[in-house]
Amino acid sequence: MHAIPARFFAPTYFSPYYFAPLVLNQGQGGPGVVGSLYRDKDAFASIVATLKATGEFADVVFGVTPALRPGGADSAPVVVVAPESWTETDDVDPTVLVRRVSYLLTVVVRDDDPLSRFGALDRLSCVVQNALDGADLGGGCLAALTKTRWGNFEAVSAFPEQNVVLHGEFTYLIPTMTGRSTIS
Repeated sequence: MHAIPARFFAPTYFSPYYFAPLVLNQGQGGPGVVGSLYRDKDAFASIVATLKATGEFADVVFGVTPALRPGGADSAPVVVVAPESWTETDDVDPTVLVRRVSYLLTVVVRDDDPLSRFGALDRLSCVVQNALDGADLGGGCLAALTKTRWGNFEAVSAFPEQNVVLHGEFTYLIPTMTGRSTIS
């Protein structure tokens, strides 16, 4: 007679330890309990601080459109960070929400020479990508899912300015269906 092999059926698809850096580092509970006091505002504050720290921009502005940003001729190059949208899914674990946030980064340069303007936009786009892609944004995001996904150069701008709009996203976990932080 042959022994029947033992089978193991995991209670969820991913163990809470699958995202080990996020286990209990930010919330309350015992070992293995995912907690989150992290919110979109924390990630955006980290994005602004990271871009300022590059030293490449005269200003980093949050939450306005490029046309409404303060400043003048001496405030270029500038980057404008604007939240765009978010989605939440519970595909991984019915007790943990995965929140994906999309945002726009508009890089504005000023130069009389069109080729120099384009070169500056191209270089500053790389600066932004190098600074943000793969970042955990203050320790709350899944670094592998922080990415600048695509961009488009705006041909119509107020001369001698030109813009490039970069579309980025970051992702973090919310511990339960009602576990969104309400702390200011």
